[in-house]
Amino acid sequence: MRNWWSGPSRTIPQERRASPIESIDAIWQVRGDGRAYAVDPDGCMDLIFDEENRVRIVGSMTVRKQVLLPVGVRLRGIRFRPGRLASFLKMDACELVDKLQELRTFPLEEWLQRSCVLTPGQRALDFLAERHGNVDLDWVAGQAGLSVRHFRRVSLERTGLSPKHLARVLRFRRAQSLRRHSGTAWSALAVDCGYYDQAHLIRDWREFTGMSPMAEFSNRAAEPSD
Repeated sequence: MRNWWSGPSRTIPQERRASPIESIDAIWQVRGDGRAYAVDPDGCMDLIFDEENRVRIVGSMTVRKQVLLPVGVRLRGIRFRPGRLASFLKMDACELVDKLQELRTFPLEEWLQRSCVLTPGQRALDFLAERHGNVDLDWVAGQAGLSVRHFRRVSLERTGLSPKHLARVLRFRRAQSLRRHSGTAWSALAVDCGYYDQAHLIRDWREFTGMSPMAEFSNRAAEPSD
């Protein structure tokens, strides 16, 4: 993998306390219209709240899932940065990969009032996510004061994915976002996101979504607008 990473954060931040808000990647809501929604791997875990106040947790995804929402069903969700939710709930993320599991409750008020000290492992995961997976993994482990083996164990426990798998998912997510918002040419996109070449990008994309990126965006262009 090419290490085209650059920018202000070239080193892993030192130990510090983090507020709950810093753990959030996104807050979202959706109302069903009878269509299926494609849910792609992104390295994150989500909490989903329905109108009956039930709470479900979604583990890290490894492949695209098609989710059919009946007309009128409304869901709200909180997407957490890689590793953050499993750490708070003290759950083994490996048991949640590609799964949806109901929780008895989620202590939202407790979570909002609670700050935490970011462990070396979590800081390494944060840095990996900040760089969109485009960084040498052995270097990340070393900068965090971890052995490569320990970093792998932390990543599996908190995200359900190995550092290498998580990095691949994060690169894919970055490539998908850039293509969607900028229309960057595929060859240039591959270089910008740290792939060896365009063929490497296509292989990963096909593994995560079941189709080539060209086919996916061709299908989107053919869809009628609402």
